[in-house]
Amino acid sequence: MELRPGLIVMDLAMPRMNGLDAAREINRAMPTIAIILFSGYAHLQKLDMLLSAGISAVVDKEEASELIAVAHDLRNAA
Repeated sequence: MELRPGLIVMDLAMPRMNGLDAAREINRAMPTIAIILFSGYAHLQKLDMLLSAGISAVVDKEEASELIAVAHDLRNAA
């Protein structure tokens, strides 16, 4: 079974590939999928770099309560 997610939530710090590289790969393969960067390190990254990697939205882990609202907004915008 092939997965076709409508939304992906990921961190910058991951074991095999960092979030920016993963977002670039996902965006190349499935450009219509929204990607939310959910990270405690998001504030350290330049927004233009995140957007160019295919990241649709950024939610800081300190603002975890916003994650559902952002995900909902992205799904409704699709």
